[in-house]
Amino acid sequence: MNRIEKEIIEILMNGSRTQTQLRNELNISKSYLSEILNKMENENYIRREKISERTVLITINKEKILNVGILKATEYAAVFLTQKDLKDLLINIYVFNNALEEMKSLITEKIDIAFAPIITGFIFHLMDNRIILLSACAKGGSGIIFHKKNGTIGSTMLSTMDFQSRHYLKDFSSIRYFLSPEDMIKSYKKEEIEAISIWEPFFSSFKKDKKIFNGKDHYCCGFLVFKNKINKSILKFQKAFEFNTNELRKGNRIKEASNIMSKFFKMDRNLIEESMNNYEFINEIEKNDIISILKSFGINTDEEIIKNYLE
Repeated sequence: MNRIEKEIIEILMNGSRTQTQLRNELNISKSYLSEILNKMENENYIRREKISERTVLITINKEKILNVGILKATEYAAVFLTQKDLKDLLINIYVFNNALEEMKSLITEKIDIAFAPIITGFIFHLMDNRIILLSACAKGGSGIIFHKKNGTIGSTMLSTMDFQSRHYLKDFSSIRYFLSPEDMIKSYKKEEIEAISIWEPFFSSFKKDKKIFNGKDHYCCGFLVFKNKINKSILKFQKAFEFNTNELRKGNRIKEASNIMSKFFKMDRNLIEESMNNYEFINEIEKNDIISILKSFGINTDEEIIKNYLE
């Protein structure tokens, strides 16, 4: 898909356009636009409908295109492998600074799938019970980096890192929240805070600092969607994602996933591969696992709500 085709997809994600409107927004010739639209229609990415003698309305085929949200984490290795494998779908991956921004994009339908912390997804499920968890991604993959104890620990709000920070509050005096991992790391390196609760691959990038690895007992993120928006494309993605998660769990396709993420995140491939060793890739998650996560935040809720979240 060339640059103009990608621009057309981006425009149509915000609503249908007439052919004239598209030509004006793209600033290209009528003949070139017609050529591109013919190609995209043949590939089933768009639909054209004649609404008057001279007016053609262009609409995106949402069953052919998936917009997927992630955070900057190597936990999502199976997402990248799935994007590579499903060549008949156009899968766009968007990286968010934090889970709250990502979930806002899911709610406003800018993305179709959000790979975000399970706790964050549950909080949003309480606000809109159409948001459900289809599967988990992995366990582990995070820890505490610190200069010294008894100070402030940096974290991200309503996330697995928040859970982790609360767990270690006995060793630190307070939590300071940041909007992105880069901001948190910058503040830590300036010694404005004494510690950070951080995920992979950032955790493995600290070679000399003191560390507490959180182990592989805790779930982090999950596969979140709107229940009423599930279509054939999402189900196809889910099937491939779960297959690739299982492959990673068996130690397969690690180098392949590392190469893809290294290029995407613009980070060292060896660091990416090293960081993946700190995850247990797993899809299965049970009601009691959710209850355990909620209890760490002091949340007690009806089991029926948890059942609906896992539906």
